[in-house]
Amino acid sequence: MNAVTKKWLPDNVIQAMTEKALGHTPSNFSATPLSGGFCSAVYLINADSEKLVLKVASDDSVKVMRHERAYIPTEVQMLKLLNESADIPMPKLLFYDDSRTVCTVPYFFMSFIEGSPLSYNKDMTDEQGMAVQEEMGRITRSICNITLLLAEKPCKAAALISAHFFPHCNHRALLHLTHGISPGD
Repeated sequence: MNAVTKKWLPDNVIQAMTEKALGHTPSNFSATPLSGGFCSAVYLINADSEKLVLKVASDDSVKVMRHERAYIPTEVQMLKLLNESADIPMPKLLFYDDSRTVCTVPYFFMSFIEGSPLSYNKDMTDEQGMAVQEEMGRITRSICNITLLLAEKPCKAAALISAHFFPHCNHRALLHLTHGISPGD
C-alpha cells in the first residue's frame, strides 16, 4: 500500500543508511520497496549477500493519530524486549538510528525472515492450518508470559503493550488497579 505516511527514499540515502548500520560500504547493494503495512516505508536490502529489512518512520509533517506518534522508537523497544525475553521466531533488531544525520527521520534495520503472509496461503490443508494455529498459540502464550519490573512491581508485558498501542481503551486504569501504575507512567 502506498500511503501518505510512507517516506520513500532515494537509493543513495538508503545506501548511506545501510553503510552506517553495517559500519562499512557493502560490496554489493540493492534496495527493493516492500508492499503492505500502513505507516512505514519498508525495504528489502541486499548487502554483502545478506538480506536485511529497513523500516523508515513517517515524516514529522504527516498528521497521524496520537497513539501513532513515535511508533518507530516503540517498535524498536518491543523488538528489543521480545528478542531478549521470548523464544519466538521473529526478526532481530540489528541497528536503530534516531540521530537524523543520514536520514531526516528515525529508522531501523532488522533481520529478514523468509516466508509469506498467512493470508497468502489459501491452499493450506486443515492439518497445516491446525499446526499454524497451535504455533500461534505457543507464540502468544510466550509473549503474554513476559513479566517486567515496572516501578519495582511485576507487570505483564502484554498489558503494557496493550496500553501503549490501544490508549483509547481502559487498559491504563487496569494497570493502575492491578499494578499501582499511574496512567502517565
